[in-house]
Amino acid sequence: MVAFACIVLLFSSLQVVSSFTSHYSRSRRIDIQQQKRINVECFQTSDATSDDSDNYFHHLLSQFQGDFDNYHQVIRDRNHALAPADGGGHEHIHCTLVPCPHTAVTQEQRQNDQWILAAFYFNGNPRQIFRFRMYKLISPQNDDSNSNNIDGEKVRMKLHTLSSELEQQLRQYSDQPCTWWREAYAVWLNSINEGENESDDNRSNEWNTFRSEGIQHLVSPLVGCDVLWDPQWDPKKHAYLNVDEY
Repeated sequence: MVAFACIVLLFSSLQVVSSFTSHYSRSRRIDIQQQKRINVECFQTSDATSDDSDNYFHHLLSQFQGDFDNYHQVIRDRNHALAPADGGGHEHIHCTLVPCPHTAVTQEQRQNDQWILAAFYFNGNPRQIFRFRMYKLISPQNDDSNSNNIDGEKVRMKLHTLSSELEQQLRQYSDQPCTWWREAYAVWLNSINEGENESDDNRSNEWNTFRSEGIQHLVSPLVGCDVLWDPQWDPKKHAYLNVDEY
């Protein structure tokens, strides 16, 4: 619920701080399984077209990435003498969402689901991360929980915590989100003790295996915390999003 509340807060403010594609363009050499590197991109474009029956799913994927922040909300609070916690004001919370790259992934796989790494931190400082999460957005057509099409076009998002090994590795590079998926890939390779002398084709196959099977071994699902994104959401039921009074 806390993670969902943070998502609602960040998306309701819709304050996109910056593109970390340029802001965090620095990269480093991987210490673990150094030869097995996959080139990754931080942002991805939507594959949706006007004839795409799964258009909302792809639209959501195109928006659910980048940096979100409630900075202006915090400034308004402080201008009204509202401090965090007992003072009645909001904490300054920043969220970075990094989708799993599409490198070496087939078009069919892109249609099914998308893994997204998320980090929440205080005061715009990536060294003050208080929560990592892994989200999995599932296309309605591939949602096993929607076998009878009860949820229609709603997109299911499953929440996961990270393994201690993965979280520890990512915290070392918390200010370099464009490296996070390389780090996750390296942690997975290290866990399965793969050899280092592999061809480019094998590396591509390994990335597909990592994406389809490996990621789920680095995370634990938060049972009962699924979020349904509804393209036909009712504003009346979420009137609080429009409240801007002191």
